[in-house]
Amino acid sequence: MYIKAGYYEWAKLRETIKDLNDIFSMDKIGCEIVETHFEDLKYIIIRIDSKYLHNEVIKKTLTLLYGNSFKAALNEFENALEKYNKKECPEAITYANSAFESVMKMIVDKDNLDGGKLIAELKKLEIRGAKFLPSHYENFGIEIKKLLNCLPITRNEKGIPHGKRSKIELVDKSFAEFALYLSGSFIVFLIKRSEELKN
Repeated sequence: MYIKAGYYEWAKLRETIKDLNDIFSMDKIGCEIVETHFEDLKYIIIRIDSKYLHNEVIKKTLTLLYGNSFKAALNEFENALEKYNKKECPEAITYANSAFESVMKMIVDKDNLDGGKLIAELKKLEIRGAKFLPSHYENFGIEIKKLLNCLPITRNEKGIPHGKRSKIELVDKSFAEFALYLSGSFIVFLIKRSEELKN
């Protein structure tokens, strides 16, 4: 959707979209129109399977990514949502994982590491003298690493890992949804934890 408009028209459009979203909610239609940050696609319709998860994970993730200038991760997460809506599940999983890894790269300030190494860097990371994962999590560190590795594992098994593009398998939608919620939850935690330590 491309609309060339001044401030007044954009304000009116946003009000119309708010009204449409209210109607969708009242009639339990199960979707919401949200603004994106793509130049050529200003709005997308997101399917809402769970209102709570939608508000607490998807919308919060988009807001934090946009508000904290995680441009690459924001683009990847929006692509994951778009692919999920188009039922392109392997691609949705891959983009969700990429968004998660992009956030980790920004936080640990290392661009050339894969998911497992980024998670190891998070365990060692200190911001303003405080450990990113406090020492009382040291024994739990292995379990945290396993939990954080769920997303790269899902990407490798159900998404499109490096070099597998020619052989895409049919993937159940539940795995794409799992990857989106898991990625969103991790991204929210990582950004909020980083903000806590910097303030």
